[in-house]
Amino acid sequence: MTGKGYTAGMALRKVPLTALLAVFFSSCSKPGDKGAAPAPELKLDTLLQAPVAKLEAASALKGKVAVLEFWATWCDPCVEEIPHLNSLVDKFSGKPVVFISITDETKDKVEAFLKDHPMKGWVAVDAKPAFDSFGVHGRPHTVIIDSRGRLAGTTYPAFLRPEDLDGVLAGKPLARSEGMDDDGGIMETAGEGDVLFKAVVSAGKEGKMSFSSSEDSFRGRGLTAEVLLANAYGVNEGRVTIEPPLKGRYDVDVRVPRGQEAKLSSAFRDAAVSALSLSLAREKKSVDVAVFSKVAGKAPLKESAARPGKRVFSTGPGRITATSMSLAELCDALEQWLGRPVVDETGLKERYDFELTWDAAKPDSLAAALETQLGLKSSQAKRPVAMLVFKALPLPAEAEEAK
Repeated sequence: MTGKGYTAGMALRKVPLTALLAVFFSSCSKPGDKGAAPAPELKLDTLLQAPVAKLEAASALKGKVAVLEFWATWCDPCVEEIPHLNSLVDKFSGKPVVFISITDETKDKVEAFLKDHPMKGWVAVDAKPAFDSFGVHGRPHTVIIDSRGRLAGTTYPAFLRPEDLDGVLAGKPLARSEGMDDDGGIMETAGEGDVLFKAVVSAGKEGKMSFSSSEDSFRGRGLTAEVLLANAYGVNEGRVTIEPPLKGRYDVDVRVPRGQEAKLSSAFRDAAVSALSLSLAREKKSVDVAVFSKVAGKAPLKESAARPGKRVFSTGPGRITATSMSLAELCDALEQWLGRPVVDETGLKERYDFELTWDAAKPDSLAAALETQLGLKSSQAKRPVAMLVFKALPLPAEAEEAK
C-alpha cells in the first residue's frame, strides 16, 4: 500500500486554505509570471495606529508591499513574534512597506492588550471577513502582497527576514514561501464546515517540503516518510527510523471536526502507518547525537528573572530568543537544526534568558555560536536514545504469491 492514497471520511468540496505553522517551505511562482495570483479581496473596517480609519479595498495599497499578519491576543506564538515584527517595521520605515496585524477580536480587547504589548504597525480589529477571504483557519500566519496587488508568498512570521522583503520590493517572489500552490495561489483544502472527517496520505512529488497545521488539521506536501511520521507522532525527525528505509515523497491532509481536536493526533498516526504499511516499536538505540556540556571557564547562562510561569520562545532561521527556557527545551528546539538527537549533560537545572544567533546557511556555525554566546560545548558521540522504530508489515499471502 506504500505510495498509494489512503483515505478515510469524505471531503464535500474544496475552498482556499492558508498555511499556519511553517517549518519547511514550498516554492511559488514569480509575481511577474503568468500564473501569479491576485490577492483576495481585503476590506478592514476598523484600523488602529494607522493613518486611515479603515481600508476599503486592497487596491488602496497598490504601489506598496503589504505584510499581513493574522494573529490573536490569546495566541502565544503570535505574541512571541511581536518583537521580531516590530524590528521589521523599524527597518523598513520610510520604504513602501505596510505592516498590518489582523485579528478577529474586538477593539476594546486589542486596545487593552496593546498597553502591555506595543505593536508598531497598523492593527485591524473585528476583521473576521479578512480571515474568511484569505482562508485562514489558524495563526500566526503571514501573507505578503506585492506592490501590484498580487500574492508574493505566505510564511510564518519567525521566518520572515529583511532580505525577503527587499526581494519583494525589487519585484521578486518571496524567496521561501509555504502555503502556495504551483500557480502562486493559496493552497486549497476542504473548508470549515465542509468536512466531518478526513485523513488522506498519497504519493507526492520530489522538491521542497511544506506543511501547515492548526488545532483541527494538518496538511503537507512532498514530505519524506521520516518527516511525515515525525509530525504524526510529535517528535523531531532525528528520532525516527524506518526499516527498511522508504524513499518516496508523500502528501497528507488530515482534518477532524471542530470540538474534537483531541482526535487529530490519533487520526494522523493511524493514517500514516496504514498508508505506509508500517508497525511501530519504541526502542532505545545507540545513535549519533550532539552532546551539550559546559565550557570550562565560560560564564554560565543568565538565570531568568521572569516571573514563574512566564515563558517566551521565538525561533527562526539562525535565531532563537528565549525567556525562562530550560536546557531540555533548548535541546529539543535545536534538534531540528542539528538534524539529530541532542543530549544535555551540562547539569544545569534552572531556566534561562538568552538570544542565540548563527548563520543558518552554515550549519557548522551553530556549534561555535553555542560556545561563544551561551558557554555550551556541542560534541558528537553515541548515546542510547528513545527512538520510534517503524518496520514494514509483512505482505499478505496473496501479495507474496503475486510477487
